[in-house]
Amino acid sequence: MAAAERELHGNGWSHKRVRIRDAALAVACLTVISIGLRIVRLRRLLRTLTAWQRSIPDDQSRDRSSEVKAMVRALGAAGALFPLRALCLERSLALLTLLSVKRVPGAALQIGVTPYGFAAHAWITYRGEPVNERPDNVKEFVPFSLN
Repeated sequence: MAAAERELHGNGWSHKRVRIRDAALAVACLTVISIGLRIVRLRRLLRTLTAWQRSIPDDQSRDRSSEVKAMVRALGAAGALFPLRALCLERSLALLTLLSVKRVPGAALQIGVTPYGFAAHAWITYRGEPVNERPDNVKEFVPFSLN
């Protein structure tokens, strides 16, 4: 079995396996985003990632949910291997980057705040549904426009 085809277990919340190639790509995305957030303004990084995601042609007839789930698992495995602490914004930006590298259209970054008290959270949606968070975890957050 080739090294790229060997598999490792994900981050514990999933019984599915993650391909080493996908986990390595996810570690690379986390690294780039982590460094990027430290040297480039968030607005510029968002503009670049959003433009990249929008440039991918959207074939509505093709459902790529299983591929999106595989990339979420790969990012979970990457988080276990990543030497720094990756917060929700870093993880979400890394997932958006990963999906863009894989040419998966229909992904979008959501950032929301709670209306009472202050809490903020970032997550990715694929065709309107949260993919790196459970829907009940994000329902208390009110998303705001990133334009």
